[in-house]
Amino acid sequence: VRKIMEKQAAEDPTAPPVQVRPPEILAAQIPVQPGEKISRERYRAVIDGAVSDSPLVDEARVELADLLAGREEHNAAIALFAEAISKTTNADLGDRLRVRMASLQLSRGDAKAALATVNEILSSQRTVYAGYASLIAVEASYQTKDWAGTVERAKPFVDLRPYGRIPGVADHALLRMAHAQQQLGQWAESKQTLDMWLVRFNGVSLMTHEAKYAVGLAQENMKEFDKAAATFAEVAARNGGEIGAKANLQAGLMRMEQKQYAEALTPLMTVAYGYDYPELNPAAMCEGAKALAQLGKTAEAKKLLQRALREYPSGKWAAQAKLQMEGLK
Repeated sequence: VRKIMEKQAAEDPTAPPVQVRPPEILAAQIPVQPGEKISRERYRAVIDGAVSDSPLVDEARVELADLLAGREEHNAAIALFAEAISKTTNADLGDRLRVRMASLQLSRGDAKAALATVNEILSSQRTVYAGYASLIAVEASYQTKDWAGTVERAKPFVDLRPYGRIPGVADHALLRMAHAQQQLGQWAESKQTLDMWLVRFNGVSLMTHEAKYAVGLAQENMKEFDKAAATFAEVAARNGGEIGAKANLQAGLMRMEQKQYAEALTPLMTVAYGYDYPELNPAAMCEGAKALAQLGKTAEAKKLLQRALREYPSGKWAAQAKLQMEGLK
């Protein structure tokens, strides 16, 4: 992180001093460690052992599947869950395993398989895991861009009972409902859903920043620009990750649309210099260059575009940067 900051300072001493966020490192990016390798071998020895009907075998399958899932080895984990489901005679355990398997199917992008898996729960009279299965059905519809289906499947979470207060479940489902309503252009309905979400989950859900970012989008599209700017600023100040970067970028884009170039410049430059997201940084650089040009700072605009081309030499934003450079000559 220090080297990145020093490089930025050397390239452009006039750039605002913005703290660079360290990159996220996923478990799947770390090589399998010796202790974990031994654990895998021992789990497999139990599963392949002579006593196939022992409860320990079921536990070994589930624990090994969870270990593999943590490393994003989804196919192997799903196969173990499917095997465990076929072996168990405990209906509740079977449903719990179906929920886990469907979650992994979603993670590997197979929403159709995930929906089929949870439909086995939803079509039965069993209710212990029905809320979790309903959430997966919501997410499956969302991933396939079935916006109307997402809204419909999320309706059981609107009321407090039976599912409306399940932590980590109802908050996710209702946020997806709001997202789907926005995709359908139902901004007022989305804001209403989000207001309900904040009453129930504000500050207690891990998705609070994402929900508030969605509130900002709703306010912007309802022409409540000052409220949207305040919401985006709050999200950016409280979240240093991708949601914070998106909030800054959206605030800048909104002010650009309003031709408020000076107000747009600060959030755009914050993204350009303070984050490292290939889909967001070059967009912020190009839009920031537009703002600088409108403010009569042509030399600074060129410098920012040159950096965009150097760091992101291909793709749509490279083409955009080249087009803007031509316009500045």
